[in-house]
Amino acid sequence: MRKAQLIYIGGLSFSGSTVLDALLGRLPGVVSLGEVHRLAMSAGERHRSFGNKCSCGRLLHECSVWQVRLSRETLLASGLAGSWEAGWPISAYFGQPDSGIFSRLLDGAFALLPDSTLSKIPRRITPARRQIMAASASWRLFDAIAGSGAGDILVDSTKTPLRAKALSAVRPDSIRVLWIKRDLRSVFASQIKHGLSGQTSNGKNLVLVAKKLAIDARKYAFLFSKMNTITVSHRDLCLDPTAQLRTIADSLGMTVSQAIDDSIGGGHLIPGNKGVWAGPHEIRKEFATLPLMTSEMQEVCSRWLSEPNREFGYESDRVD
Repeated sequence: MRKAQLIYIGGLSFSGSTVLDALLGRLPGVVSLGEVHRLAMSAGERHRSFGNKCSCGRLLHECSVWQVRLSRETLLASGLAGSWEAGWPISAYFGQPDSGIFSRLLDGAFALLPDSTLSKIPRRITPARRQIMAASASWRLFDAIAGSGAGDILVDSTKTPLRAKALSAVRPDSIRVLWIKRDLRSVFASQIKHGLSGQTSNGKNLVLVAKKLAIDARKYAFLFSKMNTITVSHRDLCLDPTAQLRTIADSLGMTVSQAIDDSIGGGHLIPGNKGVWAGPHEIRKEFATLPLMTSEMQEVCSRWLSEPNREFGYESDRVD
């Protein structure tokens, strides 16, 4: 069976990972898969409202890319490694109970362990060993897709550093990690606009969203700094997507001789992400500009996001 090569996109929610994923799918031999962790989320039937169509327009079981001959358990488990849902369904497939907060703390510790240590962890130790088992299921899925002739280079934009760690622990020579960074003020505005986690724009919730974003920004910066990543600027991607794609391709050792279509849409992204269903459109330069915010939002950003924005190199968007 052909061995897949994986481009993994890491970053915060609303950092532009879906846009980057879809754009990478325009490169020859590259297939955009979207957030593969959503295979696990489907197990809990949490996102049925988005339908079960691939972004190519076909039902998943009719799509040429997702018609892989793997067991349902393997497909579901492949989405569990390092996913946001890793705390709840893994035990259903590997027969080991989770313990809530403690389990998630161990997940965090797992991300810091060297790869050489991970392979020696006994299977009964949870959840670190289960992460390896779930990541192995992911690679079986990726190899099956590559073996179908869809393409040898696949893109997974699940975003979490834990999943990147799990996948690289199993096949370190088959994965490259892109870390997309967007100004935290723009990330904050997008999270409020789209009601992430049910938050609304009243003062208390604004502070809660900003505090969590600051914590996540620091955590992701720390974990991704421990990996061999290629940093992608959301701002630069919006200003000149074609140039950025060529730069990324060069960094990955890919030769691109033909013109690149910088529209997004299509591909074979898994259902569940609202951005997939917006339809093809051009990336506009104004996306690199800070969105309009209320004075209260600006005050919250100044208090809670200014320091991590500068310290970890997120700050980049223009103020027009």
